[in-house]
Order: sequence, then C-alpha cells, then structure tokens
Amino acid sequence: MPHKEILDDICSNCGEKYCTLKEILLKLGISDRELEQLKCIEILKYDESGRQGKDIGWDNATKLWFERGYDKKYREIYKDGMKHREIYKMIMGE
Repeated sequence: MPHKEILDDICSNCGEKYCTLKEILLKLGISDRELEQLKCIEILKYDESGRQGKDIGWDNATKLWFERGYDKKYREIYKDGMKHREIYKMIMGE
C-alpha cells in the first residue's frame, strides 16, 4: 500500500480538496515502487507526446517504456523513498 507522502506527491494537483485518484490508489493497494514507475511512464507519455506533436496514449507510452529498456533501468535505480521525477531524470541520463 502506498505511503501517504508518496500519494500526496503523486496527487499534488488535488491540493486540499478531496482526491478521487488518491482514494482509488489506496483501495488498490499498489506499492510505492509500482506507483512511482507509473508516474515515470506518465512523464514519458508527456515528453514523447510533445516530441511527436500528438498524444501517444498510455498504451504506446507503456510499450515504449519496455521496448527502450527503461523498466530494467528503473529496477536498477529504484530505492525506497525515491521520487518519480528524480528516478526519471536518472533513467534518461539528465
């Protein structure tokens, strides 16, 4: 189950109001590791959509994540407490 600080970071756009996404994630019991990886894929989706000038969608972003070996890099880099922005930059060599 994700820790509160991870959920607060992931759902930072919710502010103080009720967050449906946060409630769903709590019910799913997804781990911090899985949740941070999903956020990395979301960043890839955003970045790649910008490069291509169109929304590439979640399916294509996930496909790229695995085809380019980012999942392996993620497994090598991830440590408990790391945030998705930091992990993504390390994966992309930024």
